[in-house]
Amino acid sequence: MQALLSHLNKEEQYYQCLVQLQEDMQNCLVQNRQAELDKVIQQHEQCLNLMQAQEKERVQLMQPLGSNLESILEKLSDLRERTQLKSLQEKINAHITRLRHLSHLNQALLEQGQAYIQHTTELYRSLARASSPAVYSPYGQLEAPAEPARSFCEFDA
Repeated sequence: MQALLSHLNKEEQYYQCLVQLQEDMQNCLVQNRQAELDKVIQQHEQCLNLMQAQEKERVQLMQPLGSNLESILEKLSDLRERTQLKSLQEKINAHITRLRHLSHLNQALLEQGQAYIQHTTELYRSLARASSPAVYSPYGQLEAPAEPARSFCEFDA
């Protein structure tokens, strides 16, 4: 049981690390610090890889004890171990909830940034196409094509 508690403590620390990295990602996205964001993403991937290995070990430790933490908690007779296990479970669940929230926020920030870039690109394209004025009728039909040699004021509108 102590080995399982030790593994869960390590997992809880990894979750803390992931929460901190998600918060760092959010700050980098808001402040547009691309170089720092790349470093944080690399650290995030490393932490996930370490956590994945840790979780595989925990699953192997849990097989003889039970299929999930709830069944293990029911079987425990030692109140101290049960309390520690329940506390770790609650901390991990809180970290997972926080990670989901931060992930959704970061996703929204990325989508907003992408929409801004797309809008700006479309704006530049439309400005490039409209480098010289064209005259339209009140009904939206083109009356005179754009002529770079003439100024806008020379058209009869």
